[in-house]
Amino acid sequence: MPRTIATNVSGGLTLTNTADSPVYIAQGVSIGNASGPALTDGAAFYWSVTNEANAQVAGTSFGVSRSGAATVVIQSTITASYASGYGFTYDPTTHVIGVLSAGVYVGGGGVSNSQSGTISPR
Repeated sequence: MPRTIATNVSGGLTLTNTADSPVYIAQGVSIGNASGPALTDGAAFYWSVTNEANAQVAGTSFGVSRSGAATVVIQSTITASYASGYGFTYDPTTHVIGVLSAGVYVGGGGVSNSQSGTISPR
């Protein structure tokens, strides 16, 4: 059964109930976290997340962070702030890039950014 987040969340939100997918962040709702990702998951599952018009998702390291596959539809703003240097690392020996910060991070799937959608660092 779809889940609509209709109230503001200030300490970040972890998605755990796979029956909630797809997840909609209602118009005008704000999900924020001053010390980590604003929206993340705690269950290995292909999540579908939509932030509707005027919904704000803002985290310190990540706006939306999903280590596995997901679909993220952006109709408003998703941001991440990271004040400890670059938002990534690079190991010249192994040639591996590590992501430390991103507006949206998904390990697979897709991101659809509407004309009114914005993904940005702060």
